[in-house]
Amino acid sequence: MNLEEDLRRTLSDQRVALPGWPDPVTRVRDGIRRRRRRAIIVAAIAAVAAIAIGTPTALRLAAAPSSPPAEPVPSPSVIPFVAIPTPAAATGSPSPRPTAAPCSSNQLGPPTTAWSEGAAGHLFTTIEVRNTGPRCTLARAPSLVATDKKTNRRATVPALPANYGVDSEGREYPATIDPGEGARIEIVTAMGCDGGANPAIYIDIALGYAGGEHRVAGLELETTCQIQVGRWYRELPAAPTPTPRFGTLLVSLEAPESVRAGTNATFVVVLTNPTGEPISLDPCPSYAMNFGKFSYAYGRLNCLVDQIPPHGSVRFAMVLPISTNSVDKPDHLTWGFVNESGDAPYAAAPVRLG
Repeated sequence: MNLEEDLRRTLSDQRVALPGWPDPVTRVRDGIRRRRRRAIIVAAIAAVAAIAIGTPTALRLAAAPSSPPAEPVPSPSVIPFVAIPTPAAATGSPSPRPTAAPCSSNQLGPPTTAWSEGAAGHLFTTIEVRNTGPRCTLARAPSLVATDKKTNRRATVPALPANYGVDSEGREYPATIDPGEGARIEIVTAMGCDGGANPAIYIDIALGYAGGEHRVAGLELETTCQIQVGRWYRELPAAPTPTPRFGTLLVSLEAPESVRAGTNATFVVVLTNPTGEPISLDPCPSYAMNFGKFSYAYGRLNCLVDQIPPHGSVRFAMVLPISTNSVDKPDHLTWGFVNESGDAPYAAAPVRLG
């Protein structure tokens, strides 16, 4: 019996034949039985391989395919690809507070320096006041009154509006503050004007707001540029950090060796749970995949299963359109979760642009 006849007999043996799987959900649930059947097939293939090793090299080479390997084709054990758009991202910002009556001078505590930090030749000094009365609103930028240390002359300091941090998500303008809450402003100074020579130095600094002047103890400002003063804002509380869902999950890719521009790259994402507890896929997670700068896509998994079983794997088919842009020459394909907290896993596979 030659190699071809023995291989045909082995592969047609009904004792090692795999029955068709009804659907991916059943495949996951019946994984244990599938692994037992797989052991029989592995033994059969090993026997055929042993025969092949003993045959002449010329025979083995003649039986090898001459065409390059095709892209992975999803089998019944792979959850099929469905282009599901990612859900709209939540802004995370609550509705703005309605403005209240203007804050009065007697209900605000003394202004204090919250912190100072430098960046790009500028010094940003944050001043904070706290509300000791009912809810009120601080809206407009305060005036700045100070004593010139060189001339000992006290006057209102000319200031420009400061836009630093205005678009930050963690701030709300104007500052409508409840009892015990604080309102903040930024004062911006810089040493980059006039070559940094002959800076102005201001001491005994006070802010003008709420019908009076409020001295900021210990504050001294030095600048060669015109001072900038921002508007009052309320620092929003930080949103709670969600519990990471996929920190222990392992991701691998079954990808082709090469892809062509203008075609669809078909590959398989394998999600493996190495732990003894199931990992939930509810709500169904979103992902991002890319091949270089110009071939990328976002979507949501086709969650026909609601969890990855302990010590089990689930395989998902993926389809990525490959750009015809000839400038980018990527050499690997990447896939990973998005919009997830913690260290969401990802995977990469070497793929060349053919």
